[in-house]
Parts: sequence; C-alpha cells; structure tokens
Amino acid sequence: MKLSRTAIITLLIAAIAGIVTTIYQWLALSTLRSSGEKPLCAVNETLDCSAIWDSAISTSVHQFSGIPIAGWGLIWSALILVFSIKLLLETQKNSDSSLVLSALRITAIVGVVGTIALIFYSLSLQVFCISCIIFYIIVAIITFIIIAKLKAGDTKILAGGGLALAISIFFALILFIPGQNIPLQSVVNSPLTTTNEKTTNSSDNSAAINTKETDGALKQFIETQSPAVTQTMSNFLAEYRSAKHVAHDTDPSRLSFGNDKSPVKIVEWLEISCPHCAQLSQQLASIKNTTETDSWSLETRYYPLDSACNPNMTRSSNNGVSCLAAKSLICLSEDKEKSHSILATLFANQKTLSTDIIRNIIRDHEVDMIELAACVESEATTKALATDIAMAQDHAISGTPLVVMNGRSLTAMPHLIYSLILSGGNDAAPEFSTLPVAEEISHEGHNH
Repeated sequence: MKLSRTAIITLLIAAIAGIVTTIYQWLALSTLRSSGEKPLCAVNETLDCSAIWDSAISTSVHQFSGIPIAGWGLIWSALILVFSIKLLLETQKNSDSSLVLSALRITAIVGVVGTIALIFYSLSLQVFCISCIIFYIIVAIITFIIIAKLKAGDTKILAGGGLALAISIFFALILFIPGQNIPLQSVVNSPLTTTNEKTTNSSDNSAAINTKETDGALKQFIETQSPAVTQTMSNFLAEYRSAKHVAHDTDPSRLSFGNDKSPVKIVEWLEISCPHCAQLSQQLASIKNTTETDSWSLETRYYPLDSACNPNMTRSSNNGVSCLAAKSLICLSEDKEKSHSILATLFANQKTLSTDIIRNIIRDHEVDMIELAACVESEATTKALATDIAMAQDHAISGTPLVVMNGRSLTAMPHLIYSLILSGGNDAAPEFSTLPVAEEISHEGHNH
C-alpha cells in the first residue's frame, strides 16, 4: 500500500510545530528560573504554565532525568520529525518503510500516554498551561495521522521500539548538559544564605546579633551572591524604587515579629495552599535568626484564593480550606508563638490539607475549638479578612505571596528582603550600586 505523501508532509509540519512549542517552553522556563520573569503563557490563576512547571512532578522529572519536561517534549517532537523525513525518503524510493512506521506508532503511543497523564495532573492542580495545551493538540494531530492515515504494514514492536529508544537516548545526551544548566527552582525562591547566624545560649535560644554593628554586612552579602541572584535583585530593586507608596496603619495584633517602631515594616499576604508562601515563610524565619528584633517587623495578613470568602476570585475550590485557614489564623493572631507554630504546621501539611485536618492541627496546639469556631463565624473576623483583602487590592495584588515593605510592594525575593533589612530600609544604600544594571522584567501571571 502506497503511503500518502500529503499525510507524511502534514506529519512533518506538525512535528516542527511541536519542536517550536517545546523550544519556547524551554526558553521561557530558563528565563523564569534565572530571573523570575513570568512567561507569556502565565495568564491568570487558572491558566498559568509557570505553576505547572514549578509543580512537584515537573520538578521531579527535571531532578531525576536532568532534563525538564519541555525537553522531553522536544525529544518526542524531534523523533517524529526524524522518522517523518525518513519515511518521506523511503516512500519516494519505494523502499520498505515498516521499521520507520513501527517506530512512529510506538512513539505516538508514548506521546498519547504522557499527554493523558499530564492532563489528569493539570486537572488535579486545577491549573492549566496554554503552551502545554497547544502541544497536546499537536500530539493528537500527529497520532491521528499515524494511526488513521499511515496504516501500511504490521507493527514491529521490538525493532521499532528499539529504534525509537536509541534515538531518544541520543537526543537526551545532547540535551542533558543544557538541562542541567536550568535551575530546579526559580532564583526568586532559591535558598537564602545569610551573612551571620545568631548565637544561642541557655537563657535565650534566639539571641540576636546587632546588624547595625556588623560592618559591611550588606556589602559582604551582595558579594557572595551568584550573578543570577544579583541580576534578579537589581531588577526587582528597580521596581521597588518606582512602586507606588500606599499608607496603611500597622495593626499591632497582626504583628508576628518585631514592633511598630521598627525602621523596616514588612507586611505579607499569604494563602495557605500557596507553595511560594510556604517557602517565603521559611525564608523569613531564617532572616529572623540573623537580625535583631528591633531592625524590622513582620505583619501577617491573608488573601485566600477562593471566591467563597474573597470576592476578587473567580473560582472556588469548594473545600473550605483557604477560607477556614485564613479566618482561623486571624482569630489566633494575637498569640504570636502559637499562631506562628500553627501556620508552620499548616504549611508543612499543605498538600493534604482539609478542613478536618486544619481543625485537628489547631486542636493539637491546645486551642479552645468552641471559642475558635465562634470567632471564625463572627462578623469581626469577616471584616478583618475583608480589610486584609482590600489592603492587598490597594497594592494591586496579582497573586500570593504579596510583600509590602514600608508601604511599597516588593517582589517576594528573600535575598532582596534581607538586603533591604540590612540597609535599614534604604533602597539607595551605596552597596546597591555594585549590583548589575537592572533589566526590564514582566509580571504576567501570578506568584502563587
């Protein structure tokens, strides 16, 4: 049976489209991880490719194979392209094309299985990736052509599978080193190593050092950072300098660290299901351990990403987790030690949270659950949460976590937060002049 030349050329064009799509994903991922710049496919809270790329499975694939998922999509598309070209040449020569057809069919099946798995994964996250959807459509087109239009010959499973595997390994070896050069996480969320650590003693396990007396602490910190970190710090510092100032009074009951006399006043807005919020909370805890209490303060507020208690959201998880956690933590905020411990425990159990688990965690901290339930349902708590949400809107929140320092929004990059604390909140400190020239960045999409 003579194979359709039109079908093969269509297959070739679709393979090229797959290569273009996955190369875009690769480059966008590299930019996201190296500078924190959001890709164009991060549109809103539902259509956010960066959330997919930063998810547990995506990170695990990259970590264990050395190649990001976009790279495996590129390998798959390149396989289709190579086999399409080979098939076209064999058809012109009337040669036996059964081996190439077998390799194409097996490659298509692998692509379909992977696509179905990723679609179900996106559904479980309730987040979708536009560029991924485009690639899924390409996979469907390619599979349809191979299965419906190129029917000649029986499938040689072992020979075809062996050929596809061998070429896949070859392409994987080519992409391995470039894949290793892409960080596993964004520079914005990379681990923070501070210049000093607090000493501990028997009377105070959180004895602070005086950063004001630590000569050159800021200079030393900047000098020890990687070029990628200092470039990102410079980019976000430039944005901070031009950010609109919005004045809000400090609420002492919401202070989780420091006092209202501190020269650096930080307000954070958190969402209990936001992975970056959990990371920020851990990083700020590290900063607390290397700075004196009076040098800065932290005011914790909440911005649940659920339309059930946040009118600015367009969808609801329908599980009550975000709203219950936010209202409960507001009710418990005056007990700093207990609320901080509960928040940390909730973040630690983030992936398995339910309303029952939230209540159990709070109960384990010896909280009167009857009083808490009354507080959660009270008008005062509803108003307090509404105030949190309104304040976040004043700063044009686009996602969580939102960080505001001395009235101006600041990208939640721990390195920059720490640097500004060391400078006493002075964004014009001479040490910042050693940072590279700022580059324009994009904030399409969300941080959560």
